[in-house]
Amino acid sequence: MKLRNLVTYSLLLFSSLLISACSMPFKDYRLDARPEGNDKFSGIKQLVTSNRNVDVFMIHGMCSKDRDWATENLKRLNKELGGVTELEISEIPVKNSNAKLFQATIGLPDGAVKASALWWSPIVEPLKLQLCYDQTKKSKICERSNAENHREYQWERASINRFMKDSLLNDCLADALIYQGKSRDSIVEQVQNALAEANLIQRNDGKLDIFNVSAQSRNPLVVIADSLGSKMAFDALSKLLEDAQPMRAAVGKQIASRITHIFMRANQMPILALADQSIDPIRPTRSGRNDYPPDPISTVLGVRTQLQSSKTNDKTLVIAFTDPNDLLSYVLSPAKEIAKYDVVDVIVSNDYTYLGLFENPFSAHTTYDENKSVWSLIVCGNVNKNCVRPE
Repeated sequence: MKLRNLVTYSLLLFSSLLISACSMPFKDYRLDARPEGNDKFSGIKQLVTSNRNVDVFMIHGMCSKDRDWATENLKRLNKELGGVTELEISEIPVKNSNAKLFQATIGLPDGAVKASALWWSPIVEPLKLQLCYDQTKKSKICERSNAENHREYQWERASINRFMKDSLLNDCLADALIYQGKSRDSIVEQVQNALAEANLIQRNDGKLDIFNVSAQSRNPLVVIADSLGSKMAFDALSKLLEDAQPMRAAVGKQIASRITHIFMRANQMPILALADQSIDPIRPTRSGRNDYPPDPISTVLGVRTQLQSSKTNDKTLVIAFTDPNDLLSYVLSPAKEIAKYDVVDVIVSNDYTYLGLFENPFSAHTTYDENKSVWSLIVCGNVNKNCVRPE
């Protein structure tokens, strides 16, 4: 056999073995719940059927996003819900922020969903640009930056290490470090403004005070949060609940009282909570504005319970989606120190695993919003087999 034919045959054999050995172990999702057996939950469609009008607030996680993240997720939500009207998306500046809020009303046969998507990447972009010099393949924000940061990285890196450094560290982990540092209070305040803006019944050419309690929606509220976005959203809301200004605190309570579902994609609460704890049990914890709870969702849900009528006993449903090969995501049900609320973990696969050794870590973390199982459970839950999503 000629050497060329032997090489070709060997490559074909290796490719065949690689293809046959790739799998998605959790293509059919698995469930784990705390308390055990409490793994049934409804979706947005059931909520619309019961209430006619529902609000949805979406917030992305770490890794630079552009405005397409917001528009594509709103379009995908419209498609999954079976919207009956053409989607019109409005772009609204967030007060005192570079962030933008994208809003659309999804018309359904039984009612409507007012959906808001918060694009916060522009808030942290100025600091992340400092790492552009270290990227071999520049991210979009680095490509737009000045010539000094755009210049080619001069040292050779192994391909996998290069990919990990460029994406997961310089573009993704950087977001978490910025948020947990000195910029946190500023980011939280901007997310608070976005939450208040998203929950207005209507805007009046920007003249309506976003913290006017009487102007806030009374619809049930569903939160869909990705990775770092979960901590940001609930840090912001927990701080809003204790704001010294009564009007702001009242808006926080109004928002918290309406939350019926929290869907967390690529949940990061356990590792982010470490930054809000002390290794010294004797030393007093910090107090004041910079003191954030390790478990802000419990704080918010505790206030929600207090605000409920004595005749109601409904709990907010917390559903966390995790790909076990996602290096930046954690299941919640075993994390009793961090997550004190009832939770359903949904174990999914976002990409193929090759030879049982490797799944692309970037797609494992960033493609929950492309996963059909994730969308199916957000829209239909797992309690009503008659709930049908359009194909």
